[in-house]
Amino acid sequence: MKEVRFLRELEFIRALPRLAATGRLDVPTVDAPLVHSFTRGAGLLGARPPEEILAGAIGRFWRLAGNEPVVFGSAEEFLTFTEPGFAKAVVGFRLDPRGAGILLTTETRFVATDEATHRLMSRYWRIIRPGSNRIRTEWLRAIQRRAVGRPKATAEST
Repeated sequence: MKEVRFLRELEFIRALPRLAATGRLDVPTVDAPLVHSFTRGAGLLGARPPEEILAGAIGRFWRLAGNEPVVFGSAEEFLTFTEPGFAKAVVGFRLDPRGAGILLTTETRFVATDEATHRLMSRYWRIIRPGSNRIRTEWLRAIQRRAVGRPKATAEST
């Protein structure tokens, strides 16, 4: 968390409606594992070490308050979940050899459990996409810094 610029700030903004509604501030700690922090309720769906890893979450991501994640115990439970009114999101990371280097990519996809929810999730995604893209860019930069042994970025160095 602490290595990805803007993530805690954007998560704090996202948590404000919940704070107003419940009195609870739910922002991940700086030491939390990133995949689990970035999407509340995320769970590992699969991995092909060292090339690829997938994590997923089920929720009502567009809700400003009351978006409690659906707990699932396995990739099979994630895949077979069909209760109307929810969206399932998957974030993946993939390593592809490129000559002497390696290309790391990340992708997020979602599927809604019904058409009305698809429309809600699509509107929500259009709103949050710029922030999500910024977080992903910073996430990939943090991974690159670790991979090549560079020190943590600061506001002055980027």
